[in-house]
Amino acid sequence: ITIAFVVSFIMIPAILIIIRLTHQKPPSSGRTRLIALALAAILGLGTTFGFILNTSLHKKFDISYSLFPPLESFSENGTVYSFLLQLNNIKPKGGEDSSPEIIENLKQYYIDQVEELNLNDRVVEHETAPNVIVVMSESYTDYRLICDIETSEPIMPFYDSILDDTIHGELQVSVFGGGTCNTEFEFLTGYSVASLLPGSSVYTFYLSDNLHAMPQLYRDHGYRTVAIHPFDPQWWDRDIAYPEIGFDQYYSQDDFVDPEYMRRFISDKSAFERIIDEYEMNSADEPLFCFTVTMQNHADYSMRYDNQFHDIKLESFPDYSFPFTENYLSLLRESDDALKI
Repeated sequence: ITIAFVVSFIMIPAILIIIRLTHQKPPSSGRTRLIALALAAILGLGTTFGFILNTSLHKKFDISYSLFPPLESFSENGTVYSFLLQLNNIKPKGGEDSSPEIIENLKQYYIDQVEELNLNDRVVEHETAPNVIVVMSESYTDYRLICDIETSEPIMPFYDSILDDTIHGELQVSVFGGGTCNTEFEFLTGYSVASLLPGSSVYTFYLSDNLHAMPQLYRDHGYRTVAIHPFDPQWWDRDIAYPEIGFDQYYSQDDFVDPEYMRRFISDKSAFERIIDEYEMNSADEPLFCFTVTMQNHADYSMRYDNQFHDIKLESFPDYSFPFTENYLSLLRESDDALKI
């Protein structure tokens, strides 16, 4: 006998009773209605606090509803019950990896890295406030970190050509196939979204105005802080979230004049040109922090458009067809070309 069987055994007669009651003639007596309402309230509160929110009972019966991967919870507990159990995860929970000791060790690690790499002297003199430009490229990945594939033409030749002149590294993000705003949030704040509800938007559900986010820190040090995202300004509530975390200006698709399009989105080239415009118009005594999230390479990849220049083919698997992958790789090359401006 499994937990799912027990829950189903309880829920089936409960659902049948509810169906039966809803198909009866409503009671005409006010007293009867009040009694029915009171019983429904007692039943609802009892179910909520006695079973759904009773974490001790969950531990006793080994009922799990982990955030990641959420499909395990739905498979084990059923759709309705698993959905209700996620009420326990609405409030973000910390863990052992966020203890003060571990945080101090993490801070010390990066302090040691700065000293080991001599970054204070290599990057900029202390009396100079450098302009900071960040580009978060939509759906970008360096596929070569996963496997070697042969293509009809190079994917990122310009990007590769400038690596030797840069300080660079690798970055992994916590989202895949959706949830761009959460990757933004992790980068701009240093916080993890690992303990949040699957599929939830930090900007929509959890954001508060007392976060020490990167834009706010830069603004406190005299920077002009600019966010650029050439798409709907209300998507993921960015029009509300960006000012709250410290951006002075937010430029969306509505602020682009006669932009170039790649497929049906504003191109990376137009986005990069806007970055250059913001940099050139900035006053010499006010450094710039510019954070840009591109849109050009957003899914889906099922269709090629006439305004695409590159048409890269996979040559590693000649006996198979991968049109989505080839379209995606072609778009990466379009982004690489845009970097040259």
